[in-house]
Amino acid sequence: MPLDKIVAKISQDAKLKAQAFIDQAQAEARQYLKQAETKIEAECRQLLAAGEERANREKKQRLQIATLDIRKQILAEKQGLIISVFDQALLELQRLDNKKYASIIKNLLDGYPLMGDEEIIVSPADRKRLGEGFLGEINRQLKRQGKRGECVWSAEQRNIKGGFIVRRGKIEANYSFESLLKSQREELEQQVAQLLFDEPKSSKE
Repeated sequence: MPLDKIVAKISQDAKLKAQAFIDQAQAEARQYLKQAETKIEAECRQLLAAGEERANREKKQRLQIATLDIRKQILAEKQGLIISVFDQALLELQRLDNKKYASIIKNLLDGYPLMGDEEIIVSPADRKRLGEGFLGEINRQLKRQGKRGECVWSAEQRNIKGGFIVRRGKIEANYSFESLLKSQREELEQQVAQLLFDEPKSSKE
């Protein structure tokens, strides 16, 4: 399965999990606020003797504090959810069988504008997993395109969790799975944040 489809599926699963969490968090928030308001109103009735204006001001301030605490809790839970989803996504990519894994790496390399003389940096495990013949096929394909076809495995190996880094001279392009998933995570976090803090819109949906 191409990486873009895997990432799309991961993003969809994350959205479903995020929405389920949002629904639960909002229900809990409404219950918490109702309880807080009941308690605060009882306390405010005791303050009425000191003046209605003071009591209303006290009620408003306490409700604002309660609402802020709930939003902080929801934000922390949301961030934890996103992190766990993408940690799992990274594990799933690493657990692909060798054939599917090699296919994803090849598709990523095909999408990069190789000149034909780059170094490909991978982890020690992936160097063994992909084997010497992998780059041989890449180079033959480059030669058919009229390019040099002299890409090599770099002597340098990095502790990345899948994917690769392309280096040509001093220029590097990071195609590690961590980097690719990070960009997807940042986009998804924005979408979930909008769902979390746009309560009227979420309730209509």
